[in-house]
Order: sequence, then structure tokens, then C-alpha cells
Amino acid sequence: MDDALTFSRWRTVGLMAGLMMGVLLTLMDQTVVSTALPTIVGQLGGLSLYAWVFSAYMLAQTAFLTIFGKLSDLYGRRRLFLLGVGAFMLGSALCGQARTMEQLIFFRGLQGIGGAGLMPTALAILGVHCRPKERVRLHTTTKHSRAAEESQTMRRLPVAGEVLPWLAGLGAVSFFLVLWWPTLGLLPLALLAFVAFFFRDPERQVQAPPGAILSPADGRVVEIGEVYEGRFLDQPARRVSIFLSLLDVHLNRSPIGGRVTYLKYEKGRFWPAFASSAPAENERNFVGIEGDRGKVLVVQIAGVLARRIECRVSEGDVVELGQRIGMIRLGSRTELFLPKVATEVLVQPGDRVKAGETIIGRWTE
Repeated sequence: MDDALTFSRWRTVGLMAGLMMGVLLTLMDQTVVSTALPTIVGQLGGLSLYAWVFSAYMLAQTAFLTIFGKLSDLYGRRRLFLLGVGAFMLGSALCGQARTMEQLIFFRGLQGIGGAGLMPTALAILGVHCRPKERVRLHTTTKHSRAAEESQTMRRLPVAGEVLPWLAGLGAVSFFLVLWWPTLGLLPLALLAFVAFFFRDPERQVQAPPGAILSPADGRVVEIGEVYEGRFLDQPARRVSIFLSLLDVHLNRSPIGGRVTYLKYEKGRFWPAFASSAPAENERNFVGIEGDRGKVLVVQIAGVLARRIECRVSEGDVVELGQRIGMIRLGSRTELFLPKVATEVLVQPGDRVKAGETIIGRWTE
């Protein structure tokens, strides 16, 4: 199947010219600038810091490479490519105005951030707008086929996209603080590791037999009961409550495949998510999904630390089994309502479950 976008000949030429100009910027850094650096460093009297001039660029480029790739998937490759060009040009101009080695190192780091958005984003754009046969030829010509392959794997970055700007900011602060005060630089670095861990988004192999209902969240089953669900199911239901601790993944996934036919957000309090009053009083979001065999209701409930619920689907969206549908930041609670007459619950209170992997129930009809 040919998934390339069809452009006119002249528009394609213009696209290629723009991409080549962006790539040329990074190639100039590897040729002209690298050749002139010994002279520049010598004039600034900082030969002892010469290695940092290269390290600042390479470390910043490496740190922001995957971040630019993920953000380009979320906000568009053209926008991120232009951002990379702007950051690279700004860093280059500031390097030319540097009066001390410390300034030069700092501005080289900014230049490296821009470089991270140039080459991989350019090759990703190339992959979208060119047919497979043309991609191979062009990748061979530029001799950067490995970078193109890496840009295709960025979408699998195991961190929730919502926190990538925070990670980028913390990474930049950590990098530049380490240059002047290594001990102080460890503080934002530790915070970066904390944020990346608590908002991790690991890939899950969604495999389930027909009729299976998967867990909508990671955590521990704290309660299973029978209630009348009149908001969406409008019938007796089985309620499975899952508590997500600070150590659990906080992404919610669809327990069945189907269409989102009900969506409602309600403000509330922020009691501890494990408290019995949390489901009725806390801030929560309702996601009703209707599949081939029936309807289920997923309820995202905020906790004492989780002050924001994010829903990634809209009413009318079609979701697949195990697809990401939202996130609750930090400790929280997720409840799943299943029709009593048509389903069977296969877990017990105290069981550990994983979203998109653990079979929490099954359809009996």
C-alpha cells in the first residue's frame, strides 16, 4: 500500500530544497565550525575547556533527539523542524557573540538542541512525503538511513507524551547547571528521573481470547461489588475498583473494543483514592464504551495527589482493545462497571492487574 503524500513536482522540489538546507546546517557544524574551533578556543584562552565545547553540543543533541521525535508525532514534524532550525540558528549567532569559554559552551548546548530537531525530523518528513522506492534512494544518497529508522521508533518512547516538555526543560536545566555547579545540577536531574518514572508509558502486548475484558488500569483490586449502574448501563452491574499507587503506571486503557458513546467529567474533592468515599465524592471522569457484546463503563477517579485527569478520547471515537484512553496523574483509582447478567469477573480483591494485559472478566453471552 502506498501511503506517501502526493505533491506536484515543483512542490516536491521545494520540500526537498528546504530539507537539504536544514541538513546543511548540521553538516556545516561538522566541517567548517569543527575546523575553526581550535582557533576560536585559543583566542578565548580556554584550551583546558576545549573538550566541553564538543561535549556540550553532543550531549544536548543526544538528550533532545528522542524528545524532538516524540513531539513531532504529537504536534507535527514541520513545526518541530522549524523549531529546530530556529534553535540552531539562534545558538550559532550567540556562539559568534561569545566572549568567554563558559558562554561558548552554553551556546553550543543550545545549538545542539537545535541540531537534535534537524536531521531526524528532516528524514521523518522525507519518509512521509516520498514513496518507499524513493525513500531508499534518498536515504542512501544522504547516508543517514540509520537516523531515519531511529526516527520511526521515537513514537514508542516509553514516557507519556504529556510530560515530554517538562522532561525537556528539566534536562536542559540539569545539563547547564552541571557545567557550573555539578552538585546543584543533580537536583533537577533527580526530579527528571522521578517524573520519567512516574509517567512512564510502557508498550503492552494486547493479546486476549474472544470475549475477554481487560483491566483498564495497573494496580491492586481493592473492591468488587454489585450495584445498580444508572448513568450508562442502566442495569445491575458488577463494579471492580482498582487502586493505583505512586509506583504504578498511570495510563488507562480500553477494556474492550468498541465506540465511545458516553463521556462526562465531574468536579469533586480530592480524598485519598483508597478511601471508600472517593468514588462518590472525588473528581472523576466517566467513559462509556459500547462493543459488539455490550456496554462497559470506565471511571477515572482522582486522589489526594492526583489533581488532574486527562482523557484522550472523545464521544464517537472508535477504540481498540487495550488502546490508551487517558491518564490520571500520580496516585488514583479506576473503576470498571460490567453488566451483571452478561459478564463474569475473573479477579479477586487483592489481585495485582495490568492495563491491557490482565483479563479481568469475560462476556458470558
